[in-house]
Amino acid sequence: MSIQAELHHLLDLAVDNRLDAAGYARLDALILKDNFVCQSAVEFLDLDSKVYEWCQDIAAVDYIEGLLVQTQPPKMFRWRAIILAASVSSVALLLIAALIAGYFNWQPEASEPLGRIAALSEDVEWADRSYVSGDLIRLEDPLEITKGFVTIETNLGVMIDLSPKTQIQFRGDNKLYLFQGALSALVSPRGTGFTVETEDARIVDHGTEFIVEKKNSLGTFVAVNQGNIECFLLDSSGNSMRVIELSAGSAARFDWTSETGETIGAFAQMFKRFEQSQKIRSGLKSLKGEARYAIAPPADLTAGACRTQNYALLIAENIGVVLQEDISFQSLEGPRTLPAGSVISSYLLHYDPSDNVSRAGMGTIAFHQPVAAIIGDVAALRQTDTLFAIPKTRFSENAIRGVEISDDEDQIELDGSRHSLFFHFDMEPIGYLDQVRILVHHQ
Repeated sequence: MSIQAELHHLLDLAVDNRLDAAGYARLDALILKDNFVCQSAVEFLDLDSKVYEWCQDIAAVDYIEGLLVQTQPPKMFRWRAIILAASVSSVALLLIAALIAGYFNWQPEASEPLGRIAALSEDVEWADRSYVSGDLIRLEDPLEITKGFVTIETNLGVMIDLSPKTQIQFRGDNKLYLFQGALSALVSPRGTGFTVETEDARIVDHGTEFIVEKKNSLGTFVAVNQGNIECFLLDSSGNSMRVIELSAGSAARFDWTSETGETIGAFAQMFKRFEQSQKIRSGLKSLKGEARYAIAPPADLTAGACRTQNYALLIAENIGVVLQEDISFQSLEGPRTLPAGSVISSYLLHYDPSDNVSRAGMGTIAFHQPVAAIIGDVAALRQTDTLFAIPKTRFSENAIRGVEISDDEDQIELDGSRHSLFFHFDMEPIGYLDQVRILVHHQ
């Protein structure tokens, strides 16, 4: 849906007193975007004769001043009065931002967190408010990314991946609204009933993994990877018109403007954009501190080729490797042997800042399964490259590739459960490059 179409839809709801707090917040953002959008709102509304009659003998400045001192006028009257003032005088355009902010930018009281930012890709960029790993998410917090991927974990254990150019807002502890873009949701048993809503459809989970994509001009697309969901086609007022049940391997499209709700094919293409984020999420529980994950694994990891300014980069290497024979190597905990038949997933933690680094890479990585071994010795890294590294990846051959463990240099520590790893890389020269291979038991 274009900005103009969305504006007109929201104005219709506002005039009919059917717009909720989140809708007013979105309307506020659209009108404050620029004067052209504001003018479009003025031209769209057909002001009724009673409002004209009430305002015809009042100067624009006096009228706006009167609005400013009023307390909590009715929603429909406020909106029509503000737009009328804007159309009466150009002075109103200077004051409309203050009027809208004061009357419509509803800020909910502080609420309990609904979830947290579990992980970020290395290239993530936010539209307005920025988040870092570990930040808590509350009701109606705005989340919009323009680039990269974000993983969110709710308090009910629902894992949500956001793709580039996606905007969402939580509207309950197990419900969110998707304004635009695409998301992938992996729902835990505790999160059954997780709901995603767009202007076209309401998608209710029954224990599954699914994708929802909102395309402005084409409607809402839904695809199921596993499990079952119910999809409700919505009308312009948000009322359910039709229900379609989807199971694994099926997909559907919904469009409220044409009242379309239909099953479609070729759902696999929708999951392709999330392949890498899901690959790393399958073993990764969370990243905290100065750590991000790679969406596109770098082909060149030699010194200086893949800079990681002020953060460490986690790279998913070979996942679910079945060992055909015993393998012995030097780990950070001493000599280690993994027996034949073990199923191992490998993650490489890469840190290579430039000379103007401002802070050391430090953070915590949590995995779903226990860590089998941590490799930081150069010889052991080379030994395991063939088995665990992504084919054709280039690595440095010198001794600076590994880590130097001590209280004054690099620090790598596992917690008692072996699920969480703390890292703190040293910033002293010569050579900032540090690499650690983390071998995790595959689920």
